[in-house]
Amino acid sequence: SISVLRDSGRIDDSSTFHGCCIYEPAKEEVNSWTPGDPVDRRLDLVIRHDGEVYEARVSVT
Repeated sequence: SISVLRDSGRIDDSSTFHGCCIYEPAKEEVNSWTPGDPVDRRLDLVIRHDGEVYEARVSVT
């Protein structure tokens, strides 16, 4: 997930990470899934960059 943000140019080596949680999709999204459908695995991150704190949701699939 960190490499996704770095590759996008949104963060750099001065950015720090202060939290990471697995994103739990809405019940409707889970209930609509059927075998064979791709699963989009996502993480919620808390990042400090240039003196500001940001939250990001990143797909890791």
